[in-house]
Parts: sequence; structure tokens; C-alpha cells
Amino acid sequence: MINKREVYSIFVYFHTFLVTQFSATLRVFQSDGGGEYLSNKFKHYLLTKGIIHQMSCPYTPEQNGLAERKHRHILETAITLLQTAHLPPKFWFHACATSIYLINRMPCQILQHNSPYFLLYGSPLVVHHLRIFGCACFPLLKPYNSNKLQPKTSTCIFLGYAGQYKGYLCFSIRTNRFFVTRHVLFDESMFPYSYVLPVSPSTFSSPCLHPIVFPLISPPTPAAVSQPLLSSNSFSQSALSPHSLHCLRLCLFCHLHSPLSLLILTSSLRIYVWSYLFHH
Repeated sequence: MINKREVYSIFVYFHTFLVTQFSATLRVFQSDGGGEYLSNKFKHYLLTKGIIHQMSCPYTPEQNGLAERKHRHILETAITLLQTAHLPPKFWFHACATSIYLINRMPCQILQHNSPYFLLYGSPLVVHHLRIFGCACFPLLKPYNSNKLQPKTSTCIFLGYAGQYKGYLCFSIRTNRFFVTRHVLFDESMFPYSYVLPVSPSTFSSPCLHPIVFPLISPPTPAAVSQPLLSSNSFSQSALSPHSLHCLRLCLFCHLHSPLSLLILTSSLRIYVWSYLFHH
């Protein structure tokens, strides 16, 4: 349905479908006060079919609570399918159609844990063909190829179940084309559209920056310069000169921080040591 002007024709088709397929009789029609239900053509059809039209009070959606709750159920399920598959809103129709397809096949507590499909058709429910919406699928494209050098399959997106066919609805990102086929392989662990959509900058988390506090290193005294950096007993604590203590403090500080800082300060220490040896 593109606009609300098509409500009348869709309602006529739906009423005919109920009578033909299920031999059902529609006696009461409940709706809100929308203009699409108040047209002369719609009223005349209800009168000729003997259908009573009941409307909810203005700005009182709770009087039409059954339809409102079911609409919310379908919409929230469709949003979940779109978000899980990373699909854009332009696929809302396929998400809503798949939501209805799944809801009709799910057990419901109010129906004594039976599915609406079972109560309507009386046949056992078959679920082995269900697949994850939006996952990667690989349909057989050989019948659609124009020459023998084209690939027999390509990565597509599973967008639901074809209503008039016993097959799956596949969408090709590369060609923007839909395929209806029953020969499909699925990879339900991959969602191709998650690699297509650009990630907005707001989704990136900025790295946590911590200020680096450098240790205070006092310049060496003349007495300390005249002493060797390490004495013969280099492993004893009393043999370490002030220069060695400064170097150890720098190395320990760099080890506790990032490896990049360790590399930079190690290079600085080498330059400092060579400069010291050259002048002495």
C-alpha cells in the first residue's frame, strides 16, 4: 500500500479472500475514525455486505487496543530484525513481512501454546526452512546468467520468504537485484550489510588518554661526574652511581608505561651516554 487511498481496494480483496479460503463471515468491522474508513465508497460496501462498522472515540486508541498492540508487536519485531542484520530502513517492508511470517508460526500462551498457523490451517507446523533474517546467502544464479563465464553464485542477503513461491527471497548488493530461488546455501553467522554501511564517527570510542608524568631528574653534581658509572661491585646497591640510578628510574618508568615510550627514552639514554663518554 503506497497511500491510504488504497485501503478500500485492499479491504475488498481481503474480504473476498476470507470468504473463499476459509468460508468465514465478516459481521463487525472495528476501526478508528480515519478518513480512509469514512469514504462513501467504503461505507456503501459495508452496507451492501451487511457489515456493522464500529469506530473508536477520537484520540482514544485504547478502544482499538487489539489492533494497536499487534501493530506494536510487528513493528518492534521488524526493528529487531533490521538492527540484528545491520540493514538500513529501506528494507522495512521485508522486515515487517518476515515478522508477520514468524509471529504466525510462534506458539502463543493465549492460544494454549498453539500457533495461529496451526489453528487456522489445522496442519502441523514446519520450521526446518526458517533462516536468520539478513544473513549471507548464496543462491544458484546459473539460470540468471547471460553467458557461461559469469559466476554461478554470489554473496546475497536473505530478505524473507516469497509469498507466492516455495523459495527464498535473496537480494544482491552488487547488482541491487532480487532473486527468488529454492537452491540456496546460507551462512547464518555473517551479515553482509554490516560491511557495506559506513560507520558513523559517533560509533568510534575515543581512546582514553592518560597524562604522562615524567620523573624529575636533577643534573649530576661534579663529584658524581668524577666517579665511574658502575664500580667493580656492580650488583651491590652501594656501588650504583647517581647516573645509574637516574637511568634505572627512567627504564622502570618506561616499562610501566607504553612500549613506544620505552623505545623513545631508550634512544635518548643511548645518546646521553655516548655524549657523556665523548666529552670525558
